[in-house]
Amino acid sequence: VRRTLFILPLALLACGDGRAAEDRTGASAALDAMRSTVLEAVLGKDATAIASLYVDDAVLHDVGGQLITGRKAIEARIAAVLPRVEAYSLTSHRFEASGDLAYDQETFQLTMAAADGGEPQTITGHHLVIIKRQPDGTWKVVQSGIWVGVAASMEGMHH
Repeated sequence: VRRTLFILPLALLACGDGRAAEDRTGASAALDAMRSTVLEAVLGKDATAIASLYVDDAVLHDVGGQLITGRKAIEARIAAVLPRVEAYSLTSHRFEASGDLAYDQETFQLTMAAADGGEPQTITGHHLVIIKRQPDGTWKVVQSGIWVGVAASMEGMHH
């Protein structure tokens, strides 16, 4: 009897680990698919495809420090910028998942045509995306933030 009692917690622990691995794999696959969708949509100048990755009440912190709330507003912002995008790449650096939430810390490189017809500008920056599993099992972006450079007053700050 004692042996059975010892094995049961291990079996329950193993089930939990399996679920955690499943969550991690599902979220990771969803993020990979999202990155592919974004890269294809940038090439096709399709703001709707990118916006479809967000929940209705998603929040985007854009590179200018603006807070954009709602998928429709996010789509409008993307649509305003997308025509000038000449090249885009995205690289994942740190991924974490737990239960129905996951995040990915990424870097990006973006080449934009100049509004005045001058030389294109290449911007390198950071992107943090937070995704959440929806009731139907799909993963959607609930919040994301983009930034380039760090304010001089923050450079010396550490955790």
